[in-house]
Amino acid sequence: MMHEYQSTEENYKILSDLPSFVKNVRIVGSAKRYDNEDHFVLRLRVLPTLKYFLKENDDDSEQFTVFSGKSHDSNNNIRFYYPVGFGEKISDEFIKLKIYELNLICYLQLKPFEKSLISPAA
Repeated sequence: MMHEYQSTEENYKILSDLPSFVKNVRIVGSAKRYDNEDHFVLRLRVLPTLKYFLKENDDDSEQFTVFSGKSHDSNNNIRFYYPVGFGEKISDEFIKLKIYELNLICYLQLKPFEKSLISPAA
């Protein structure tokens, strides 16, 4: 019998502000990351049907690019397109996200959480 590899996922919160600076931080979205992929899939509550993709820049592990498109080539390699923002790792706990077209600044919390604690899921 052949066993297929089942990837696992980790879920993350996207927050309106940094908890240390603001008392009432809102959850403005969620993200997930699969163990076999090198990017996050982002979903924002303001546009719940759209997916964004956060990929670490090849030349800097502290800088990221937010893309609105993803495809696979004939060799099943992932290709990202339509950059719409950027991310910057500001601590071991947070990546600051800026999405240009939405004029949005928010924070991806790098501590995974239980999926049942937040809705909608990414």
